[in-house]
Amino acid sequence: MSLKFVTVFLRSSGENALIILEEAGSNQIAVVEKQALLDVASPPRADETRLQENVELFCNIVRAKHRAKDVASDGRIYISAGDVCEWKSAPGNPH
Repeated sequence: MSLKFVTVFLRSSGENALIILEEAGSNQIAVVEKQALLDVASPPRADETRLQENVELFCNIVRAKHRAKDVASDGRIYISAGDVCEWKSAPGNPH
């Protein structure tokens, strides 16, 4: 089974965003770090619009990390600027 997108939102602090995905009745929370939002496109912005424009890319990264069992000890998946750069530079990954 694959993780299905549920919702995404920018935290009011602006420090990160949360993506919630679901698989077999269980939620998977992913945290998109602010620098990942800033680095995903140009000009750099960490706002709701940038998040919505790139939600599919972030979900693809979350799904790949979930398959690789790259989950933090708190049960969340974290997306860093490095993850975005790696994803975008890998051949065959959708952007």
